[in-house]
Amino acid sequence: MTTDFIQRFRIDYLFLGANGIDAQHGLTVPDYADAETKRVLIRQSRHVIVAADHAKLGGDFFEIVARLPEIEAVVTDSGAEPSLVQELKEGGTEVILV
Repeated sequence: MTTDFIQRFRIDYLFLGANGIDAQHGLTVPDYADAETKRVLIRQSRHVIVAADHAKLGGDFFEIVARLPEIEAVVTDSGAEPSLVQELKEGGTEVILV
């Protein structure tokens, strides 16, 4: 029902939280229902920005939500490991440190 409802809308800028994000699998979460809802939100969006503190970078969970090319930018804190930031950039995602 949630996904049917979301499909009625167009979203300009989508800001998503993350459980984990890494270069190999992209944005991942531990819950199937959460993953499906986020996948539909992404399909309906023109721009996808993920907000994730540095502890989420390199994290990897069961459900893949989106690969890096589907994510326009990741906003994270300055505690992010430089090598992980570089991997995300090389995957085609802008990384914004705040």
